[in-house]
Amino acid sequence: MGHSDTKVYLIGGPPGAGKSTLGLALGARLGVASISVDDLVIAAHAITISETYPGLHAKWGSTIVIDGWHMRPQMVAQLELDNVWSGWIVPSDSVLEERESRTVEFVRKSSNPKRMLEDFLARSLWLNDLIRREATELHMDILSQPGETSVDELCQMVLDSSGG
Repeated sequence: MGHSDTKVYLIGGPPGAGKSTLGLALGARLGVASISVDDLVIAAHAITISETYPGLHAKWGSTIVIDGWHMRPQMVAQLELDNVWSGWIVPSDSVLEERESRTVEFVRKSSNPKRMLEDFLARSLWLNDLIRREATELHMDILSQPGETSVDELCQMVLDSSGG
């Protein structure tokens, strides 16, 4: 396995699972930078400044928290790096449905918002199930989110599980 002095926390899960919320809270708790993969996508389309995207302008230290729905347990397992911890937020279907129905602004701008939300939600539920299955098969840490688990509790679960 590869080794580095840098500790990396990867947080994956479907859209609406709470990855960015957990990533920011965990980064704050650890006193380190946290970046969402979504930030990288946005940065590719715009010039950023540290006030708008602090994760992209942070001075990288010995620990970093990265979240994104683009990650898959199988891909992370193939890295075989002992300095990388990964956790996978798996919300209940009802939590995912409730969050996405109230936070997906682009759906409301669609010519057929109902169909757009149905398709977006179907993809997210499929991804949630895929992440659950892959993480389970690979014996990776799953952060279950039935709806009542607080961000602080999730942070503690990560720290307990990762030895951080």
